Formats: sequence, C-alpha cells, structure tokens
Amino acid sequence: GSSGRADDVLASCTAWLPVHHTIIYNADNVSDAQVENVVAQGQKTLGLIPGVRRVITGTAVQEQTKYRFCWLIEFVHPKVIDSYRDHPDHLRFANELFRPIASDRISIDFIQRPL
Repeated sequence: GSSGRADDVLASCTAWLPVHHTIIYNADNVSDAQVENVVAQGQKTLGLIPGVRRVITGTAVQEQTKYRFCWLIEFVHPKVIDSYRDHPDHLRFANELFRPIASDRISIDFIQRPL
C-alpha cells in the first residue's frame, strides 16, 4: 500500500542531519606509541556506542601547529550528543584513558548543513 507514496512521506519527514563531534588536542608527556594505543582503544569503544556512525582520528600534517591530534566522531542525529556524553563506555574511555593524556583540548559539536 505504500507504492507511489514517496512524495507524501518526504513532505512529512525531516531529514536527519549528522553532527560532527570534533576534538583537537595535544598529548601530555606520553609517547606516540601511547597515543596510538589510546586511539586504537577509542576507535573500538566509541564506534560501538549507539548513534555513532563513524570514528576518525588524525595527526596534524604541519609540524608547527597549536594542536597535534584530532578526533572526528560522527553522530547520526543531534540527540545523540547527550546520550553519547553520558554513555558509560564513553565515560570510562574518556576518564580513564583520554582525559589523563589530553588536558589541552578543544571539543566542539558541528551540525552538518543541509544541501
């Protein structure tokens, strides 16, 4: 019974716009190998939290930049921000592994603009 009703459905639905949870940071007094260990654990842990679409990490290309590392965590919807922030797996990872090495950090959530 839904054949030919796509226009009706699209007219009454709002598209979900992804949110990009962006963190830029420096690692305090740890080796690059220790940073890689935290990153690997974070990619495994954070990627399994409901509403997380993908987890991307990176290192600055430029040698002389204010922040050396980044996380880009894509949420499927703005409502995921709160559930992610309060999720026990996120809190455990952040409190036990990430925050102890990344006191110098900036975290901002960006909503993707519609096309």
